[in-house]
Amino acid sequence: MKTNGADYPQMPARCWTGIPAMPPEWPGCGSRELRNGESAENAKKIEQCLAYMKQNLDKPLQVSTLSVLTRVSPSYFFALFKRATGHTPIDFFIHLRMRRACELLAETNLSVKEVAALLGYDDQFYFSRVFKAVNHIPPGRYRALHEQPLPVPRSRVVEGGQDANGNGVAVVSWPGNGRHQKSRIVHCI
Repeated sequence: MKTNGADYPQMPARCWTGIPAMPPEWPGCGSRELRNGESAENAKKIEQCLAYMKQNLDKPLQVSTLSVLTRVSPSYFFALFKRATGHTPIDFFIHLRMRRACELLAETNLSVKEVAALLGYDDQFYFSRVFKAVNHIPPGRYRALHEQPLPVPRSRVVEGGQDANGNGVAVVSWPGNGRHQKSRIVHCI
């Protein structure tokens, strides 16, 4: 696996949540329920559960709640959901939360603590452990890899010089996400 030099894997353009992209015709995993011979009624039950999950990313989830929603026993619901999606309900829910976390980290300036709170995690450190377990990278590093570069006029060269090999280098500085300035050493050609 390629790394970026800091022992973190290089991230693809999307989150590594393990859940396939959700096509519009089925909020779960495409037409999987038809391949598995699930009835239209069971598919509708799963769709209801997925809609419930997406609307309640900020709340704790229990399989018993979903089984009541679908009017089936918890054990039957668990098996039905796993057959239809390929994931357990809780695993699927965690991955949905982490997908939303990726979106929030990449598209907003919310802190990791704020993202954790928005997704129903009281403990930002537990959220960070779950995020790293799912995406193979800590949330702060994920955000850093997905930051949009600022336009050149907002950056400025702070100082220039040469490295140990005589190559030209410069320290470039630009405004960060908050009070802090960011800077990076740039090798000049």
